[in-house]
Amino acid sequence: LTANAAIDLDTKKYRLGADIVRFPLAHFVKNIPISPLSANLTAEGKGFDPASLASHLRAAAHIRQLQYDRYPLGGIQLSGKMYRGNAEVDFRAHNPMISGMGRITALLHRRYAAQINIRLERIDLQRITGMKDTLTLGGDFHGTLEATQNLRHFAAKGQMGHLRFVAPTRQTLAQDIYLDIASH
Repeated sequence: LTANAAIDLDTKKYRLGADIVRFPLAHFVKNIPISPLSANLTAEGKGFDPASLASHLRAAAHIRQLQYDRYPLGGIQLSGKMYRGNAEVDFRAHNPMISGMGRITALLHRRYAAQINIRLERIDLQRITGMKDTLTLGGDFHGTLEATQNLRHFAAKGQMGHLRFVAPTRQTLAQDIYLDIASH
């Protein structure tokens, strides 16, 4: 583990950089089947209150190697930024279990609103569920979520499209699925 960090409590500025190689997570979380972690982490920003318009943050993580039970979690990259009550997260995954990417943009001030766009090229359902047959799923999700700050009222709209199930001998395209729910 190699890390470099700095914090200035007067200006509330901070930065962190870490390169993790085969960190033994299982020593800290007992009875959980988890492998050593290899990853890069970076973060820098100003302010500690995410709801404050003056706070900003830029962070990234690249998980090179990690396995939880039978689930390979290496090959996952996350990057995000938060500024003036807005947040944006990009993610990308490419490993034996999942291949895809997406972006979530959100408004976090006075009310919550998020736009979600996800494209999954492949999810290995056999590996995830333990089913005997070889089956993968792919598709897209585009949608929005909105909520009041106290979370008493919310709405979600979206569409799952280009859904395809692929087995060794055939492929099936599913109809699009539409979502439109709201609280009263």
